[in-house]
Amino acid sequence: MRKVDLALIAVALVCVFSFGVVYGQSPIPSLEGTLGDYETELLRAEGMLSNSSTVLDDALLEVDRVSEELDGIGEDYRVLETELAGYKTEPPSEFASLKAFWYWNKSDNTASHAYVPDSFDCEDFALMKVSNAWQDGFLIGFGFERNNPHSFCVVPIGNVVYKLEPQNNLLTRWFIRD
Repeated sequence: MRKVDLALIAVALVCVFSFGVVYGQSPIPSLEGTLGDYETELLRAEGMLSNSSTVLDDALLEVDRVSEELDGIGEDYRVLETELAGYKTEPPSEFASLKAFWYWNKSDNTASHAYVPDSFDCEDFALMKVSNAWQDGFLIGFGFERNNPHSFCVVPIGNVVYKLEPQNNLLTRWFIRD
C-alpha cells in the first residue's frame, strides 16, 4: 500500500473515534450487557423452535391422517369403478317398442325378490329395476307417489309413458306425451 492510502485510513479512523467520543458513544461496541441480551434472544428463539417443532409434528400427523383417508377413498373409488365396469358408457335409450320392453323385462329378475319391510321394499325394487335397465342400456326412470308413499318405475316408449310396478311387473299406461 502506498503511504497516501495509509494516511487516509489513519485520518478516517481518527474521525470515527472522534465522532463516537463526541456524542458519548464508544467507537467500539462494548460486549458488556449485550451477551445477556443475546442469551435471552437465543432462549426465546429456542422456545419458538420448540413450538414450531410441535406445530410441525402436529401438521405431519394431520398429513398422515388425511393421506390414509384419501387412500381409503381411492380404494372405495377403485371398488366402485370395478362394480360399474359392466355398465354401458353410452346414455341409456328408450325401448324401441312395447315388445322390446317385454322381451327385456322377461330376462330381468327384480320381481323374483321377496318383499321385506324396512329392508327390501318398493323403493329397493324400483331402484333395482332402474339399475338393471340402465346397465343393459335402456331408459327406465324412478317414480314416487307423494299421497300414498310408494315407489315405482317409469317406462317411456314412443309417445306413451308407462307406470311399471317392479314387484309384479304390472305395466299400465300412465300418460301420452307429445
